[in-house]
Amino acid sequence: SYAEKYGAVYMNQFESEHNPDTYFHTLGPELTSALQQIDYFVAGIGSVGTFTGTARYLKQHHVQCYAVEPEGSVLNGGPAHAHDTEGIGSEKWPIFLERRLVDGIFTIKDQDAFRNVKSLAINEGLLVGSSSGSALPGALNLKAQLSEGTIVVVFPDGSDRYMS
Repeated sequence: SYAEKYGAVYMNQFESEHNPDTYFHTLGPELTSALQQIDYFVAGIGSVGTFTGTARYLKQHHVQCYAVEPEGSVLNGGPAHAHDTEGIGSEKWPIFLERRLVDGIFTIKDQDAFRNVKSLAINEGLLVGSSSGSALPGALNLKAQLSEGTIVVVFPDGSDRYMS
């Protein structure tokens, strides 16, 4: 095994089915326990553990689930190219992303993500990273399409790892 050979553990979040399973058993139940009503779920797509696991659980409660990706990711059919938003985006469809779970995809520009990082810090006191800066406009775009409903959006990262 890898652990025996190298004396270390490699979690391999992009290829381990335990990644989405973890969120199915943790974040999904935590959200439904904490909130009386969830109509919509919005999260970024990176390793897809958070999105897939949570969406699998929330779909049992009739929640619509929306993915967020940066421009340069291919999930929405656009061309692959480099992007500056960290932690989300893919050059190919992730192996654990089940199409049936995705009710829509929001593609967010890098400059919008980073503008939101700054805005959330200044206006809300939230120190988030750029994948969270992308999740916010995804949720706001969804809100603009709705007349009512509760939206849960995941801010998966903090800005502490990007500060010096």
